[in-house]
Amino acid sequence: MSTNKYVELEPVSHAEADNRLSSSDQYLIARTLIVIGLYDEDWRWVQQHALRFLSHDSEIVISAAILSLAHTARVNRSIDKNVIVPALQAVAADPRFRGKVQDAIDDIEMYVKHS
Repeated sequence: MSTNKYVELEPVSHAEADNRLSSSDQYLIARTLIVIGLYDEDWRWVQQHALRFLSHDSEIVISAAILSLAHTARVNRSIDKNVIVPALQAVAADPRFRGKVQDAIDDIEMYVKHS
């Protein structure tokens, strides 16, 4: 399976997302995190799941969790900055994620005017 192949992302229900996020397939988890960040209107629910995956073993999953938080901030214009920004800053201690985290924090600061 090529990881560079374009995959159409469609919205999923909470039940389907929960099922997918319970998988051991890092690519399925990553796609699901991105999908819920892009499409789900319940930013608190998205935030809860994305936070959980910021400490995953897979670099792909952690990157997707970061992106999910950025997407939900942009799409929903809401996120709990007091929880998310420190969590992202902790992830940024790992140089693999520093740029992604900074991009996510920039999106949060741009799109979320309240906490």
